[in-house]
Amino acid sequence: MIPKIIDLKNILEVEAKELKIGDELLIFHHNYLNDNPQKAIFIPKIIPSKNLWISLPREIYKKYSYKTNELTSNPIIQLINKKFKYSKVSKIYKCLWDDLDFSEKKLINDKCSDFPFLVKYGEEAGRWSNIILELPKEFFSFLGWYIAEGGVDKNRVTITQTKKIHPLRYDKIKSILKLLNYPFSYDNKKIIRINSRIIKEVIVSLCSEGAGNKKIPLHLLNRERALTLLKNYYLGDGNLKKGKWKRYSTKSSQLKNDLTYLLGALGEYCSIVHPKKSDGVFRIINTEGRNYKRKTHGLINFNGTTPVRIKNLKIIKEKVNVYDIETGNGWFIATNGIVVHNCYGVFGSKNFPLFCLPVAESTTGIGQYSIKKTIEKAEDMGVKVLYGDTDSVFLTNPSEEQLNDLSKWSKKELDLDLEEEKTYQFLALTNRKKNYIGIYKDTQYVDMKGLLAKKRNTPDFIKKVFNQLIELLKDITNDKEFKQAKNEIVEIVKNNLRKIGKPGAFNLEDYAIRIEMRKPIHKYDKVVPQHVRAAIELRELTKREIQKGELISFVKTKTTDGAKVIDIAKLQDLDVKKYKELLRSALEQVLDALGISYEEIKGIKKMDAFF
Repeated sequence: MIPKIIDLKNILEVEAKELKIGDELLIFHHNYLNDNPQKAIFIPKIIPSKNLWISLPREIYKKYSYKTNELTSNPIIQLINKKFKYSKVSKIYKCLWDDLDFSEKKLINDKCSDFPFLVKYGEEAGRWSNIILELPKEFFSFLGWYIAEGGVDKNRVTITQTKKIHPLRYDKIKSILKLLNYPFSYDNKKIIRINSRIIKEVIVSLCSEGAGNKKIPLHLLNRERALTLLKNYYLGDGNLKKGKWKRYSTKSSQLKNDLTYLLGALGEYCSIVHPKKSDGVFRIINTEGRNYKRKTHGLINFNGTTPVRIKNLKIIKEKVNVYDIETGNGWFIATNGIVVHNCYGVFGSKNFPLFCLPVAESTTGIGQYSIKKTIEKAEDMGVKVLYGDTDSVFLTNPSEEQLNDLSKWSKKELDLDLEEEKTYQFLALTNRKKNYIGIYKDTQYVDMKGLLAKKRNTPDFIKKVFNQLIELLKDITNDKEFKQAKNEIVEIVKNNLRKIGKPGAFNLEDYAIRIEMRKPIHKYDKVVPQHVRAAIELRELTKREIQKGELISFVKTKTTDGAKVIDIAKLQDLDVKKYKELLRSALEQVLDALGISYEEIKGIKKMDAFF
């Protein structure tokens, strides 16, 4: 079923086949960025491996072993002695990446922080690059310029910006590349070239190539990185409409979608102007907010959703992959349409025009039955089930044959398609539903669901502590490493508890809590929350009216109101006890999943430690 707007006033659920050109659909607006994106890229994982060489300088090798026939217990040195050949001219040990097996590649990935391996294409000519590509802020400035004005050929990336018209922008691009230490040249007219095939392949992998195919690597973006990328993209390919609204232009349908998602994740709103036949350019224009305007209807508030008008319909007959994303209000957004997934949340709401409690309860019953039967079948097959809820089950080390058999059974008995979605090398489950941390196998990407420490209004100091714990968990692949990590986690939490409120530990801004004003101040007439009390203080301080939708940044204090806006607060104002409670609340779910009680953090051992 599709959420369709009727007369710009009501929402009605209709079947996809009933849609026609001109209908208005709703898509959910609130998007999320990665709170804990990776800090570096292991290059061989994302670029083509054909004729890719890997090397280690002789001077690094000599720190661990002097000659290849010397006995050693170091697994990296053993691998080099076994598979790499030595070049007397370059004074390096080198090997084709494709000549290594999976376990050898994984070993290099795991140990590359200690061993500075290099990569390049071709055995003879070419510049060696570090196997790890760091992702500082300047990298995302570079991505913004590439997406806006970049191109590639076989061995380089080019960025075009006419120096005569935009001298400051031309020099800005050069400054970015200098800070990144990328090899580049320029003609002092309009072309800047990054002369590295490795960099070129990384950029193509992340952002594609060609004006009609470019994209944004959303998985690498947190808020800071997103703002940096967007700012530089705008400098290259943006302008102001009527001197007021930011407007972005692209020929890429995927980039158009990515920009729309990114603006939503940053709390902004936009409209999309589809291309005229002559230019093929999408134009994405910032708008005032969630109020949707039509000439004859005034302003309509759709509560965090964006109305989209259908301009074209196409029936796809062939089989295609459809990817969907769960949204906060229970809808799923799919590439081939917008469908209602969590029907209970919709049909069980009295605000929904088609409210029907029996339908909601039936939906829940069918889902629970399907999950229960799937769990029973998996256990009958000898597969250990860790967890099951709503639309997924977590299994411990099932074989390919077991997965295939379970999938066939589900299709036959339940008419449901089961498929492998995620494989974790480490998984921590809490005792709450939809609360877990998983570390993807091989990539070490962190998958977090429902944890307090990743919420938008969580203070930054808690996120920093949380990220310390995550970095530890990334390296866990067996029980021994897990036990060692548990001890380190206890120490990290203890140390950070002691730091709270101490000078030099965290900045005052790290304690800030940011909450949106859901309504004007005068409408909070009964219960006045802390952020509203802080907003009142801000109004008195600035002599301006606080608007609905504004983010109020405040800290918890020992004052009567219990809160102060960040603008006037001091470190000594902090209510240290409250912040320790906040840290405990945020981390307790994770610690619980790891088998660590808060009593252990305080130094009180559990009873089972004595037996």
